[in-house]
Amino acid sequence: MKRIILLASALAAVWVLGGCSPLEDPALVAPEEILLLSVTGKKQLVANGQDKTVLLARVPKEAGQVIITFTTSAGSFPFNNTKIIKQFADSIQGDYRYARTLLRSDTTKGTVYLTAETPQASRRQTVLFIP
Repeated sequence: MKRIILLASALAAVWVLGGCSPLEDPALVAPEEILLLSVTGKKQLVANGQDKTVLLARVPKEAGQVIITFTTSAGSFPFNNTKIIKQFADSIQGDYRYARTLLRSDTTKGTVYLTAETPQASRRQTVLFIP
């Protein structure tokens, strides 16, 4: 009897939600599925204030409009560190959309912590500023 009640509850939930997949409601998606961050350029930068690398944040195209803020513990973003990904407007082929920013080194040597944040998730990567 419990199984029938649980099955009926699950079917009712699917009916009420209209059969939505979790990607249609960002609040229901696990954070690791909403946002991924990668360093697509060099992972070691010369600490001379001139060396650069590219950061890439990825979200599912079904996530709707997403505001991504990039932060760093050292170095700087020569361009805007906040990117807005609009539904479909920034789509690249496939199931994901991307926001890209450029990180410029400074003269601080050591491990640098890079973060991409949305209201639903936060992801961190590191690069190394070397002499």
